[in-house]
Amino acid sequence: MAYFAQNVGVEAIQQGDFVAARGVIVDPDLNVPVMQVVKATSDADPVIGVASSAMRRTPVGDYYGVKTGGFDPREGAAAAGEYLSVVVQGLVQAQVHELQVQAGDILTLQNGGLEVASTGGVARAMSTPDENGMVWVLYNGQ
Repeated sequence: MAYFAQNVGVEAIQQGDFVAARGVIVDPDLNVPVMQVVKATSDADPVIGVASSAMRRTPVGDYYGVKTGGFDPREGAAAAGEYLSVVVQGLVQAQVHELQVQAGDILTLQNGGLEVASTGGVARAMSTPDENGMVWVLYNGQ
């Protein structure tokens, strides 16, 4: 399950970053809720999900009385003020960089990155890292 979000922090959010909640706005043109998020750095943050992709907000137009436009996936990071898709529950890829992770490991957010934990955590690893430092995780929400 994923939602649209807007990066309201100062740090860019990459695919695979855990994000923390900062609020919700309703898009005035599309009339859909948009979460406001920042990059999460520890388990103490109100972690709400994992960034799955940056999004481009398409301008809203009027096509024979029906509003058009919306959000489309794009490459790259979501800089401050830009949009992204956030998985709030389910399978999603997370950045683990150089961390040695095995399927089944419990992952926690500490010191600005993921670490393996014995209890608690924010997600469970479902694979080993790929060549880009990404691992499939099962995120169940907080």
